[in-house]
Amino acid sequence: LFVLELNEDEREDVRFKQQQAWLTYFWRRAKNHDVEEDIADDRLQFWIEQGNHPVTTSDVVEVDRGLHELKKLGIESQLWEATRRAFDDESINHGSPFGSEV
Repeated sequence: LFVLELNEDEREDVRFKQQQAWLTYFWRRAKNHDVEEDIADDRLQFWIEQGNHPVTTSDVVEVDRGLHELKKLGIESQLWEATRRAFDDESINHGSPFGSEV
């Protein structure tokens, strides 16, 4: 078994890239579910572009701001609600996935 040990800088870089990936993921879902429609596409494009260039110190600040923005706007809660609505709509339009007993 080969175990890879990362130094502190490498661990920070991995953590940063994970946060950047989460921002891209959440904004992609927001766009797909019409959540925060007025900004979702711009934010998604921004985070995709951020992932395509070397990391700078200002990028770290941008990720912190991005994570704060997700929290402030309640994107995760909005996505849960949108997903629930989509599931409910599908159940109504196509019948209950649980059969006639529900």
